[in-house]
Amino acid sequence: MKISGKDVVLVALAAVIIVVIALFGFPSPGSSNTTTSTWTVDFADVPSPISPGNVTTWTYHDGAWDVSSIRNGNRSVWMFANVSADFACAKNGAMVTIDFATLSSPITPGNSTTWSRAGATWTSATNANGGHSIWTLESMSADAKCFRGDTVTATLTIDFVNAASPTDPGNLTTWKKVGGVWTKTSVANGGHSVWVFENLTSKPTCFAQLQAAESIGGFSDTNSTYSLIGGVKIESLAGLENQNGGGPGWQYWVDGVYANRSSSLFYLSNGDEVTWMYKPLAG
Repeated sequence: MKISGKDVVLVALAAVIIVVIALFGFPSPGSSNTTTSTWTVDFADVPSPISPGNVTTWTYHDGAWDVSSIRNGNRSVWMFANVSADFACAKNGAMVTIDFATLSSPITPGNSTTWSRAGATWTSATNANGGHSIWTLESMSADAKCFRGDTVTATLTIDFVNAASPTDPGNLTTWKKVGGVWTKTSVANGGHSVWVFENLTSKPTCFAQLQAAESIGGFSDTNSTYSLIGGVKIESLAGLENQNGGGPGWQYWVDGVYANRSSSLFYLSNGDEVTWMYKPLAG
């Protein structure tokens, strides 16, 4: 049998295909979409029209959305995970626009949906939009945020109150990132030990932020898990343990508001200020 040049090319092409499949497997349906990012909408002091007071996460996978929602105090946060590069979210004054681009939206897909707020009450209007999903949130507060990323950048303060810190006791000690390197400065603070980590980038929970600070400052915590959904309780921090019988223990505040849930279940947004304090129980 005579083998032509065309046959040689076909055999070579088949061999390449077999090697690619062996290395990477068969392509799965719906996997052609480029998934690169997470977008977050932080409603701040405004309840959301869907799952108010919760962190609600929609994750895009193989052409469909998975949804999960957990309590977050009274703060509503929406997260859109695993979305394509052309997905967009923008805040313009009191209005937030979420453009799903080539993706369908989790609800009212292919339509333009507008939520308008009067007090704590939302009303919605939905109109056909040629298969293009857009959500618009009107009457948002000035503190609402819309940003891209799987991490947040926030400030973390650890206030030892009446206790001495294990290093630089009685000082105000600040860590800043200068030229890509974390640099520490420490100044006398009247015997009051305070540590500050400025513009600390971490995964978006308070516990993840604390762990990021630990790796920079060279200290640690001990913790326990107390709920089926992964709630973590800080038992000690920087060598100071929680005390019983009205003694001091570790608690935290976000933007000046006492946090009423586990730090592993409290989600942050860019620019938040988190303060841990070693003091008698506040709430």
